[in-house]
Amino acid sequence: MKRFRNHITLVATIALLLAMVQVTFATTVDAGGNRIMVNDELINAPTASVNVDGVVLVPMRAVFEALGATVTWQKETKTVMIEKDNLTVMAPIGERIINVGGTPLEMETPAIIVGNQAMIPINTVVELFGAKITFPVVQGISVREDITPAEEQTYPFNLNPLPYTYDSLEPYIDEMTMNIHHTRHHNAYVNSANSGLAEFPQLHDLTSVELLAGFNDLPTDLPASVINTIRNHVGGHTNHELFWEVMSPALADNEMRMPAGELAARIDETFGNFEEFRNEFEEAAKSRFGSGWAWLVVDNGDLKVISTANQDSPYMEGQIPLLGLDVWEHAYYLTYQNMRGDYVSNFWFIVNWDEVARRYSEAK
Repeated sequence: MKRFRNHITLVATIALLLAMVQVTFATTVDAGGNRIMVNDELINAPTASVNVDGVVLVPMRAVFEALGATVTWQKETKTVMIEKDNLTVMAPIGERIINVGGTPLEMETPAIIVGNQAMIPINTVVELFGAKITFPVVQGISVREDITPAEEQTYPFNLNPLPYTYDSLEPYIDEMTMNIHHTRHHNAYVNSANSGLAEFPQLHDLTSVELLAGFNDLPTDLPASVINTIRNHVGGHTNHELFWEVMSPALADNEMRMPAGELAARIDETFGNFEEFRNEFEEAAKSRFGSGWAWLVVDNGDLKVISTANQDSPYMEGQIPLLGLDVWEHAYYLTYQNMRGDYVSNFWFIVNWDEVARRYSEAK
């Protein structure tokens, strides 16, 4: 890391801190990372750490406050001010050069905003104040290198941690709803799928997708309870994990996310433009009577918008889901009550188009 050496005292201080530093992190922290160990203290950051071109960035406020610093956001200049002891750091968002006690310091990559949180390269944290930083892999948190996606799971199925914290989607989906939805509703589908298939070992080697894709060809001697378990509970498990994965914290200034690249071009080709696609998707979600889902799917190579009842999965009809919106009331009622339309309209602020594009590249 380059630096301007105008202040000998500051440089000497940083060199001393570097001698005391020990940093450990995974090279794929963008897979999760809300929970961070800072000097052996576990903190729950509001936004997961990210990997930008091989450089790991961590949430400024959460990490610096754990180190005893005061963090202030200066809205007019879009600059984060960090104060610790007698040192003041000014970190403008989008800039590679920060001001450290009057001395410019060049970082590996600019500070950015992710999910309304300012992010800074981990090595800058180390260089400024010294730290031992690790990213633990613990069940129930958002560091998820060792998980098996629901679509690849076989019996017994598992409830995976979310890729963000329960409050990360606010104000569009509230923390209590996310917590209840994941730990109670989704978890109930997992438990019911396992209990319902426990006595049928001939199904235990099939993944959830294989069970759903082969739903119409299941052996005729299976009891109705097993058929219902696959449809309702394996379907519910698979639907919900896709739902969690295709959402992510809102952008700064609550700007609406948009698809890009090949997926965006295919949406325009299929629906006319993004606005027409959005209208069709919203209509599918709002017009679904009772409980169910709205989907963007690949069907024989074509993009389509559909809706399904209850926990029916597009896989059951030979379609591959890319984007799904849960319109069961438990998904939104605490915030929106009977205003499903508002919930549907706000969904676009938290769509993870990178994940949708990844699914499209595998399905096309």
